[in-house]
Amino acid sequence: MRRDGPWCDGDPARADAALAAVLRAWPASIPLVVELPDASWHVDETFATLRSAGATLCATDLAGGEEPTLRRTSSRHYLRLRRDDYAAADLDAWAARVRPFIEAGDDVFVFFKHDPVGRAAELAASFAGRFDRT
Repeated sequence: MRRDGPWCDGDPARADAALAAVLRAWPASIPLVVELPDASWHVDETFATLRSAGATLCATDLAGGEEPTLRRTSSRHYLRLRRDDYAAADLDAWAARVRPFIEAGDDVFVFFKHDPVGRAAELAASFAGRFDRT
């Protein structure tokens, strides 16, 4: 769903107002993660709206898609790695991108695509091994 799509008559301001209304309605005591995978949402207005509500932006890496934006909107970060497989160099690159958030004391949650081959658990273990746990 695009931020300037037909659902809001192509008006990003209407989309922003709709997002703000959802965030206002959400109970503040329950952490909220919002997944907006379309790049049209990855703008300062969206990040500011999420940040002001304490909501977390879920970044999603889709096969063949643009690299997702990683922005701090709360002290939690959610990353969905949705390709069927990731090479070691890919995992190194993702680890480098999330490491500054971890070093800042934020919680980072990374989820791998559940696939018919069962690589998700292997990838998760390999990814976790890239971080010092001392």
